[in-house]
Amino acid sequence: MKALGLIAQDRVELVEPPTPPVDQGLVGIKTLRTGICATDREIISSGFVRPPPGEAYIILGHEMLGEVVEVGQGVSNFSRGDLVVGTVRRGCGKCLSCLNQRSDMCFTGEFKERGVRGLHGYGSEYAVEKPEHLVKVPAELRDVAVLTEPLSISVKAVETALTVQERLKFDGKYPPHAKVLIAGHGPIGTLAAFILSLRDFELYVTGIMEESDAQVQLLKKLGAQYITNRGTHLKDCATELGGFFIIIEAIGHSPIAYELENYLGYNGVLVQTGITLGSSEIHLDSDKAMFRRVDKNQVIVGMVNSNIHHFRKAVGYLKEFKEKYGNLLNQVITHRYPLKDFRQALSNEEKNRVKIVIDFLS
Repeated sequence: MKALGLIAQDRVELVEPPTPPVDQGLVGIKTLRTGICATDREIISSGFVRPPPGEAYIILGHEMLGEVVEVGQGVSNFSRGDLVVGTVRRGCGKCLSCLNQRSDMCFTGEFKERGVRGLHGYGSEYAVEKPEHLVKVPAELRDVAVLTEPLSISVKAVETALTVQERLKFDGKYPPHAKVLIAGHGPIGTLAAFILSLRDFELYVTGIMEESDAQVQLLKKLGAQYITNRGTHLKDCATELGGFFIIIEAIGHSPIAYELENYLGYNGVLVQTGITLGSSEIHLDSDKAMFRRVDKNQVIVGMVNSNIHHFRKAVGYLKEFKEKYGNLLNQVITHRYPLKDFRQALSNEEKNRVKIVIDFLS
């Protein structure tokens, strides 16, 4: 079988590992699609290659849609023909979180992740997986189900923010006209906008695109107002609005992530989702920053990864988005490539890109 193997820094090749057997208790999956994201690019460009023990490379791909083609002995909850998505992280098997299906909150740091850390990913023509790491997808979601993994991250980001803001519910409701800002219009930010469009918030999105760009028009169809992050537009808007109740950072650029703290309102929460492997410095007035957080009851929280519960919620949201917005969700997938064109997929830097997908059947 063919697979996307990361061998060394900036070196991805089509490798041909042996097809893994479907042993007892496992499910054999034909890969239909994998998604490419910033994590893949960071791993490739940084040279931070962490293959499985004894292996010379790691197979990339942590976003996937597959079809069950073989079921091992003892597996009763999956059948041939089922569409499935696989989760990413495998817990340490020791801590309370990992022992309760919450490996995204591992206490030891001894987890592994498919296509990222210590485990081969789904970027191969065929994969095997344990049933407990798979989620079924209805056939009617086949065209968008590859978005499940990034949507699961958005689900967790929104869930994290709302959990913090439970402190501010009155009669079971959040304050009226609470203002939410999503910073970034890539997959995580755009999908978070889809989620929050279903709630009674004033929704804003900020980024560097122009008002006329297709992705900005998509966001506006969700009811979001767009604020360009050029010049002082965002600062001026935050001042005029009195700050934001929730900010979700989905940019992955640390100077901006710190800048966003300035735009929180009283009792606001900032959720950071971006991971940066570089080195950047900013000037920070620590007294003002500390005073602002304490004086305004502000919370800043980072979050990473997701667990199977978020994946299941993500599939539910995909159904809801389809029902409310029709094919609008399909516009999140902006570029599709056959496997043979994987280099183009990995190097695509077009400004209008959101989700890039590699189609294994093309």
